[in-house]
Amino acid sequence: MSGSDAELTTTEQEEPLSYKRCVPIGECELCSTDNIEDDPACFATGRRQYMSCIQQIDSQRIKVYQECPFTAADEYRSVVWMQILCLIVGLYSLRLVQRQKRLNASLFDQRRYNNAKSASAKTVVSNNNANNTNNSSHGDVSE
Repeated sequence: MSGSDAELTTTEQEEPLSYKRCVPIGECELCSTDNIEDDPACFATGRRQYMSCIQQIDSQRIKVYQECPFTAADEYRSVVWMQILCLIVGLYSLRLVQRQKRLNASLFDQRRYNNAKSASAKTVVSNNNANNTNNSSHGDVSE
C-alpha cells in the first residue's frame, strides 16, 4: 500500500458515511452510559434509534444506529404536561368568566343572585337549627 492509499482510507474512516435513505427498525431509546462515550449517535441527544440505511456509494443496505430526538416516554410526558397546563388554564379562565359575569350583571340579576345566596344561607342555618333541636330531644329520650 502506498502512502496515498493509507491517507485515503483514514480520510474515509473519519468522515461519516452518507446514506440515500434510512428507515427506522427499532424504537428511539436512551443511550446507556457505555454508549454515550463510544457511539457517535449518542453525542447530540443522548438517544439513538436502530435504522436500516442504503449507502450512497454502493447502494448496499446496512443497519446502523442514528440519533433521534424523543423516546416514547418523552412524548408521553410532554402530552401529560400539556393536558395539565390546559386544565389549569381552563379552570382559571372559567373563574375569570364567572367573576366578570357577576360584575357586568344588571341590577335585577344582582338582586336575584344576592337573594338566592341569602336564601340558601338561611336554609342551611334553619336545617342546622332543626338538626340541633332533634338531636337534643333524642338525647333526652335516650337518657
